[in-house]
This record gives sequence, structure tokens and C-alpha cells, in this order.
Amino acid sequence: MSYTRPKYSKEQTQRWTAEAMIVLAEAQRDMTSKEIQQGDLDLIGITPQKMTRILNELVDKGLVVKSKGKSGLMHYKAMGTILKEGYVPAEMVY
Repeated sequence: MSYTRPKYSKEQTQRWTAEAMIVLAEAQRDMTSKEIQQGDLDLIGITPQKMTRILNELVDKGLVVKSKGKSGLMHYKAMGTILKEGYVPAEMVY
């Protein structure tokens, strides 16, 4: 059985996850994956697939909400922003 080394270390992935969350929290609006990457210099070199995995991890943890925009692209928004806007997460339709 062959073993391949991961392209990114766990520490890198954790750092990028935190930076993506910070960008979303500071933006106070919904953003696409590309906009999130452009919000922090460290996120620019990440592949779109890795960025999507990071954002889906945040969605699974309940820190971010995603929805499909009119353009067909996925938009992500921090849960803190949604709560500040007065929405109740239990009543939201995704």
C-alpha cells in the first residue's frame, strides 16, 4: 500500500481556517470563496478546492452559513453577522 504525503500541513490548514473566519467576521456581509481569498494575503495561494474544504468545515461546525447566490456561486456569511442582523438560525431556510 502506497502512502502519499498531504500537500498542506495541519498547522497550515488550521491557520487558513482561522484567517478565513476572521475575513468573514470583519466583512459583515456574504462573500464568495474568491472574495474571501482576496481578503487576506495568506489565503491567496490556496487552491479553490482547499478553500472550499475549509469553508465547508466552518459550515459543518456552525460558524458559517452558505447559500447559493443569483450568480450560481456559493456565498458564505459568518453566523455572528446573521445573529447581529436579527435573524433566528432555527427559523432560516437555506
